[in-house]
Amino acid sequence: MALFCTECGLTLQRGRCPRHNASRTLLGARLQRLAPTIVAGLLLAGVVAALALLTLTARELSTQIELVRGDVARLSLELHATNERVEGQRELLSAQGDQQQEALRRITEAEAILESDVEIADIARMVRPSVFTVETAWAIGTGFVMSTRTGEAVVITNYHVVADLWRTGGREVTLHREEHALTGRIANVSVEHDLAVIVPSDALTPLDLERAPPEVGALVVAVGSPYGLEGTVSSGIVSAIREDRIQFSAPISPGNSGGPVVDESGAVVGVVVEKVAGVGYEGLSFAIPIDTVCLTVTSCEE
Repeated sequence: MALFCTECGLTLQRGRCPRHNASRTLLGARLQRLAPTIVAGLLLAGVVAALALLTLTARELSTQIELVRGDVARLSLELHATNERVEGQRELLSAQGDQQQEALRRITEAEAILESDVEIADIARMVRPSVFTVETAWAIGTGFVMSTRTGEAVVITNYHVVADLWRTGGREVTLHREEHALTGRIANVSVEHDLAVIVPSDALTPLDLERAPPEVGALVVAVGSPYGLEGTVSSGIVSAIREDRIQFSAPISPGNSGGPVVDESGAVVGVVVEKVAGVGYEGLSFAIPIDTVCLTVTSCEE
């Protein structure tokens, strides 16, 4: 069977075109026509392979991202737990520091008392006869006897001890110490300074006064009727002198209000007025300076 050239149509001789001197078989022609299709197929296969590889890479990358996220979440939890442990340790150290400060305060107080030449029992013996329980129908507190400039003996207490009686127009209170009971009349009050002056029905022995502020660290004694337990004595030191208060460490309780705070000579330096109470608070008692009494509700001997 004769074969022809695909370009010029001449009969091929021994498979070659006499004009073009090349092989022009039908198979070659077909291959030539299919060449672009083959190349396109190869390119498409390459693209498909590349896309498959990219898909696999994306999946692996997503898996790695999830693993990293898990590690981050785990580390975050560990960091939170570590912070909680550190905070717990900090609170523990803070509590230990507070306990150490309280221990040092008590040691300082004990040293001040031990170094004092005056026995607390001696101070109590001097002061207690002039300290009375002040009682109304609404409240109970403490008062002490002092002498005015005219020589009159009056009893000083806090206004909040007699406030309810005063607001209702009442003026008579009961004063008692051990078996000694008498009446008293409220003569003057200062709501602003929380002070009241009571004139007793009987002559009483006054305490000496010390109008100069006491030194920080000095021994002081508080005498009063906490919860009605008259004649109770507690001791401590002057912790600080505030703007209008003497801060001291002797323990006080409700019922001590209006009682005297005296120095080692038995002279009154302040009037018990309040304390800071609550968990973690110790030895934060406060007194009104006796000089405030002399400048507001009554006159004092010079």
